[in-house]
Amino acid sequence: MYSISTLVLVGIAALLLGAGIGLLTGRRMTPDTRKQRELERNLDRLLQQQKDYQHEVVEHFTDTSKLLNNLAESYRDVHNHLASGANNLCDDPNWAKCRHPWITRPRRHPLLLASSTKSSVWIKALKPRRRRRPKF
Repeated sequence: MYSISTLVLVGIAALLLGAGIGLLTGRRMTPDTRKQRELERNLDRLLQQQKDYQHEVVEHFTDTSKLLNNLAESYRDVHNHLASGANNLCDDPNWAKCRHPWITRPRRHPLLLASSTKSSVWIKALKPRRRRRPKF
């Protein structure tokens, strides 16, 4: 039948194969490995939630900017309507007395018109003043 040396070699090979399978299975089933896999899944889930949230924020601000642009256009239309109505309806021959400053020319913010030397003055004027505590 089989020689003793063949049976011993098959036994040693089976023992090594069984030990290798046992080690691999044991390492996969340890609590540390399971905890690591669970943490990796949680991390992936949280990263996906973060990406979804960032996408929602971008959509929100995109919609907000579109709505503000629509609001500005509507305001411009109302302004033009009022200006044309004032031009058409004012019967005063001396039109300068009848005009309102907001109809004749749009005013710009002083910071936009200021030169480089004046802009620093305006910026300083717009900074909030620090309140000093009273000395006792």
